[in-house]
Amino acid sequence: EPGSTTPALTTPGPRDAMPAFSERSGDWFYVRTDRYAIVHCSAQDSCSQLRSDPQGPIWPVPSPDSQRLAYLTWLNTPRLKVLSLSDGSVRDLGAAVVDCAPMWADDDHIWVLQSSERRPEWIEIDLKTGRRSGRRQQAGAETTDYRDCSMQESPLPTRYPQVRVVPSESSEIRAIRTPEWR
Repeated sequence: EPGSTTPALTTPGPRDAMPAFSERSGDWFYVRTDRYAIVHCSAQDSCSQLRSDPQGPIWPVPSPDSQRLAYLTWLNTPRLKVLSLSDGSVRDLGAAVVDCAPMWADDDHIWVLQSSERRPEWIEIDLKTGRRSGRRQQAGAETTDYRDCSMQESPLPTRYPQVRVVPSESSEIRAIRTPEWR
């Protein structure tokens, strides 16, 4: 990439995965799978563990206003959870299918894949009430396999800075900074 720097080791490894970037700042998040932990990294490259969840967090996704972090858990009954980045409180918003990351529609609404009558469908959750908003969309309506996580009408186009995951004997996350990412 023009103007990018040489990749540098960013995480301690050995099993760091699922990087996700904040829309409003250079902050980013990843899952440290060996500790069942979500880690927050600031734009200044300092990282700290935000939360350890014994149910195994996956798919961390920051809200558009960067005030909350949605994630799924995969052990036992998979759940959608939302972590407040200001006070550390966590809300469990119900069952989820772990195949696809949750998607923010706006700061107060999030889409999650759930199973209804053995068919996966996207359900929108209103965070003010903690309940379904009433909006839903059949998963995989445009494809034969819903695991591609696409929707006919995406609730929010996602923008992420350039990132590469460079695997070796153990996985590491290496970030490539571009002039646009500060």
